[in-house]
Amino acid sequence: RISDFKDNTGADLAKHLNTMIQEGIVGLVLDLRWNPGGLLTASRDVCELFLPKGSLVTYTRGRKDEQGRPNRDELKLVTTREPVVPDGLPVIVLVNRHTASSAEIVTGALQFHQRAIILGEKTFGKGSVQTIIPLERPANTAMRLTTALYYTPADVTIDEQGILPDIELSMTPESEEALAKQMFASFENEPENQYRQNHGRMTDYPVTDETVDDTQLLKAWEILREAPVWTDLLKQYHRDVRETQMSAEEAARRNGQQKDGAAESAAPSSNENAEPENTPADPETEEEPVPIP
Repeated sequence: RISDFKDNTGADLAKHLNTMIQEGIVGLVLDLRWNPGGLLTASRDVCELFLPKGSLVTYTRGRKDEQGRPNRDELKLVTTREPVVPDGLPVIVLVNRHTASSAEIVTGALQFHQRAIILGEKTFGKGSVQTIIPLERPANTAMRLTTALYYTPADVTIDEQGILPDIELSMTPESEEALAKQMFASFENEPENQYRQNHGRMTDYPVTDETVDDTQLLKAWEILREAPVWTDLLKQYHRDVRETQMSAEEAARRNGQQKDGAAESAAPSSNENAEPENTPADPETEEEPVPIP
């Protein structure tokens, strides 16, 4: 489980992954729930453990200046080394509505490159680059401006929209609250994590009888046990990224179309040739009664 992204997050995760791979793991669950993000470069470090060298992780795009030059905050992150995780090892990433920023960048990259199945809830939707500009007056003040937006390899920004999982599964509010308390309590009680506090928090989170209320983790475990072949998992669960990664404007447009379609289906059908019930017959076509002799 990765709680946030800091300088040593990638190195710590690589150490754990190498150990587990040597032990012969057949599947991996990466938990990014309640991860608010952190260093942008750390998200690239994590993606490098899973994606082939040269894979696009994210890029930023901002307004051009008055001379038409690109914004100074624009950048492009691409993996620069070979992955640690073997190609074909099943990977499931857990996310929820508290998964944000750099955690969403990792989610979007692994989903786009079909290197992980995403399970859980739609993510938070924080994809903005902010620049702090000091002000002369009043003293010790500054202004924070949004100068660019993060884009996934699908060429969309998820700012204010988030990423949809391949498998949508929510938890009850009671189970979610209990799980959050359990996770953060286990982190604080581990002495080793006191060091990790400033170097990217990451903890092992095994499936035990005590995690029975974590329906998302148990679902991931169930999937890995039933279908351990990665290509089979992709065919069964991976959704088209055009459905899971879209801008807020595109999501609003689709939502509007769905509402219009629902309204049309609910409206009564109009048939000009249909006669209302209990309409008297046309006297010109009504047959004359036959007289009784």
